[in-house]
Amino acid sequence: MFVAWSAAFYSKNSAILTIMPGEHLDENQQRFLLNLVDYFQKELQHGGPLLPLNCIQERVANAFGISIRTVSNCLKRTAAKAPLAEDPQSETPPSSSKMKRADRKATFPYTPRKKWKTTDLPDPIKMQIRNEIHDMYATGKHVTLATLNEQLKLRDIVHISKTSLNILLQDIGFAFKKEGNRLMLMEHSTGDVFREDMDNSKKCEKVG
Repeated sequence: MFVAWSAAFYSKNSAILTIMPGEHLDENQQRFLLNLVDYFQKELQHGGPLLPLNCIQERVANAFGISIRTVSNCLKRTAAKAPLAEDPQSETPPSSSKMKRADRKATFPYTPRKKWKTTDLPDPIKMQIRNEIHDMYATGKHVTLATLNEQLKLRDIVHISKTSLNILLQDIGFAFKKEGNRLMLMEHSTGDVFREDMDNSKKCEKVG
């Protein structure tokens, strides 16, 4: 189901997977194919799906190596172009306020939105957060709860509050600890202190 949905997603929106017999794969098609092979190999080694089966957009984004926003925007554009089915004999359903509770549930079913707990995020997302921390320090960016949280939202990795992010950092092995009069980000597994200036180990920014 996942493979079929992924193929349909790209064939309808960008024709990346629309390949005729005898045609050669271009660079983009090869890249997406390799990303899919790599993703399924990881699932094989994992012994099952890396993400829950109901997280379709997240699985597609991880498999193709793109952001969730790209998948979501593409689906929105496709839905906007799809013609609406019209039935002249159809009747407008009665207002839910005038219906009995049981009838309202049957006519207007409520599907709660999937919301991950802070410490129950999938391992691939936790790994992306860890990599983002390393990348920010390696490029000399300010790393505080505020700047890290903003960067994670900009890259569509995860959208949580600073309080939840602080809890998550501790869960994946990071913590802000006080040294002198400054708070410094440390990784428990190695005991290393990450500093903003990697060349001269100048200082670490305060928590935002």
